[in-house]
Amino acid sequence: MPNVLDQLPNKLPWWTWVIPLPIIHVGTQISIWSHVTTGSSLFYFPVPIALILMYWWGPRVLAGFYLNALLSAHLWGLENFLYHPVYAMPEVVFVFLSWLFFIHLAKGKCWLPNIRQLGYFLILGLVVPLIIYKFMLEGIFLYFDEISIDNFWSLLLATGLGDFISIFGLSIPVLYLASGIMTQKGLTNINARIPFRVNRLGTKLKSTRYILEILLCLLLAFAISQTLNFVDYWFLYGILSMYFAIRFGFGFAIIFNSFILLLTYVLPALLHPSFTRAMIVDNQMVKIQIGSGLLYVFSTVTGRVMSDSGALEKRLSQQNKELEQANKELDRFVYSVSHDLSAPLRSILGLVNISRFEESIEQLRFYINNIESSVHKLDNFINEILDYSRNERQEILRENLNLDELCREILDNLKFQENFSSIGVDLSGIGKDPIYTDKMRLKIILNNLLSNAVKFQSEGHGRVPFIRVKSEKTAGKFMIEVEDNGEGIKPEVKDRIFGMFFRGTQRSNGSGLGLYIAKEAAEKIDGTISVASAYGIGTVFRLDLRCESTQL
Repeated sequence: MPNVLDQLPNKLPWWTWVIPLPIIHVGTQISIWSHVTTGSSLFYFPVPIALILMYWWGPRVLAGFYLNALLSAHLWGLENFLYHPVYAMPEVVFVFLSWLFFIHLAKGKCWLPNIRQLGYFLILGLVVPLIIYKFMLEGIFLYFDEISIDNFWSLLLATGLGDFISIFGLSIPVLYLASGIMTQKGLTNINARIPFRVNRLGTKLKSTRYILEILLCLLLAFAISQTLNFVDYWFLYGILSMYFAIRFGFGFAIIFNSFILLLTYVLPALLHPSFTRAMIVDNQMVKIQIGSGLLYVFSTVTGRVMSDSGALEKRLSQQNKELEQANKELDRFVYSVSHDLSAPLRSILGLVNISRFEESIEQLRFYINNIESSVHKLDNFINEILDYSRNERQEILRENLNLDELCREILDNLKFQENFSSIGVDLSGIGKDPIYTDKMRLKIILNNLLSNAVKFQSEGHGRVPFIRVKSEKTAGKFMIEVEDNGEGIKPEVKDRIFGMFFRGTQRSNGSGLGLYIAKEAAEKIDGTISVASAYGIGTVFRLDLRCESTQL
């Protein structure tokens, strides 16, 4: 079950209402350099910028986006100020529809973690809203006589392709690479754990061979852009892009695509006005634009598929290792269970047979006490097996828990354990913050830690045995410590105490499953158990729960 707080929106800083306007306006100033005709440009960067911010911050971005479009309308040659509110609407509609279709209706993940999410983004977040946007925009310009009917379709197609390329080339890399960083800093409405893609890409750059291969591809693309005519050799960029996708996966493919788009479209549009004009009036250039755009889409999809395949292969490899380990543990488990179940039963049968020939009442009481001890040992072992089974199979059910009450409940069940009455218990260090987690698994963990503290107490050298439990709630973590002044753990066995069926001392008359089950239960609820111990002085077990939270 997901953490309840993961379902609540982050509280974004106040400046996220204000900063979209200046950021988007910078995109407007850059886009003016690729100005084609009244109200149109080959590349319009405010839209992808607003789209990225909308996916991160939600509809609050629309106010600054619309205001920028309204205030910038005159920069595009739109002189009639009365119509500016209408001219500014289509791009706002596009960003809103993209957010509505992809994020809200399709529950899309803007960091594009798999091929399905990439497909949703391309269709619902990009193509469908873009078609609506371009027909609205060019239709408004046609209605108000800003363009002629003769230019309508050519402008619609050329600027639509340009918008697709600019949105595709800018938004995908930024969303994929930066969403994790922005989310970790609390600067998004996203409530999910997003891996740092930049770090993942950096791991590949640790290889000199990869670095040289990437640099060679970048230099080759640059050399082609400087020496060969784009009209005749545009497909070479698609081949390079496809190679990059197959060789390095999704992350590097989208970065390389953006680099190529910068070389072949953005820089020529900024530096050579004739290039921009040719993209509109030259039918061959429009066809090339369509072909190259499709190649970039195919290479991006290929890169996503390759990355997904690589991730799946790693998961399968990891699962195979875990399965092999599970089989080994199962073999040990079956052997140890059969031994630990049969030993008490054999002891009971032996005592029963001896008691048949015994006439002394005192001796019979002795045999009965030993039988009772064997039965308790067998019962404890069966309970541990049940705990192991419940932890492995039962779904996680989180609820608000009072840690103090839970500890008292466990201690009340332990009061009949040998030497329990001689140990002091201090629960004053438990904080008042409730903990939101799985009760059954937390109870398994604490029961093992507290029962061990009782079992391995030390009364030597005038010491008074004690158990001290305390808790602390910090950012992103709930910490519980169980401390005792018992016999402690020998340094040579400290790293093995969480192993299955491990018994650390001769006083360990249990199955050796307790701490193993506690560790497994902690992992199930996103926690870890650590231990600090000094032999002959005492032990501190620490449970850290990463998913602490209180249900609101």
